[in-house]
Amino acid sequence: MPWQKGQSGNPAGRVKHSVRGEIRRLAAHRGMDRKTYAQRLAAEFWLMAFTNNLDAMKTVLEQVDGKLPTPPIEGPAGDGLRIEIVNGDS
Repeated sequence: MPWQKGQSGNPAGRVKHSVRGEIRRLAAHRGMDRKTYAQRLAAEFWLMAFTNNLDAMKTVLEQVDGKLPTPPIEGPAGDGLRIEIVNGDS
């Protein structure tokens, strides 16, 4: 049944606490060493990146420099690439 004009599609309203908001709140919390959880997590990723953990290296680099754009796949003439599937039974 469609809604009437001016009727909300979410009568309960917006969610009060989002997961992202809760993570931000926890990340800003300081422990006994006065470091935030975000600072501790960043330091841990930094150490992991130097122990040949490729996922940690990628995460650190993306946070510092941003994600690299994915280049488009092009044919030799700079046009689109054509993929042809050949069945060996012919």
